[in-house]
Amino acid sequence: NKKIYGNEEFYVVQCNSIDGIKDIYVAKYRESLNDKCSIKIDDLDGVSMSIKNDTLTRKGATIIITDTSNRKNIYGESYRIDKKDNGVWIELTPIIENYGFNDIGYYADENNELELNINWEWLYGELEIGEYRIVKDISETGKGTNHYITTEFVIK
Repeated sequence: NKKIYGNEEFYVVQCNSIDGIKDIYVAKYRESLNDKCSIKIDDLDGVSMSIKNDTLTRKGATIIITDTSNRKNIYGESYRIDKKDNGVWIELTPIIENYGFNDIGYYADENNELELNINWEWLYGELEIGEYRIVKDISETGKGTNHYITTEFVIK
């Protein structure tokens, strides 16, 4: 969802990002705004996420983020869950209206891993049978959130 406004002095692009926050970019040249609303999912070399063996339930899972990149990536507690419907990922609607996550940042440890326990029951309830994915954002120290990582799983 992208709108570009402007004249020959400057241009502004407004877009809806994957985290639900409107992103706004300003530039002198319209062409420099072309890729500003693109969502980057699973595009970072050396960064991946998986579900720890024997932790997946209808209520939650433990995820392991492996980060061997040369970036100083920060990982928060926030996440969202998408469900695959006819080959298309659809964001699940939370069962509560007003919610938030602790605003804390974690780094991978000396083994290049970060383990986080996710209990999504409070936000989505118990998941039904289907294909799902967890989506988490990545921030690099001193820069904005531009990337997302995912891991897919099946509830049987």
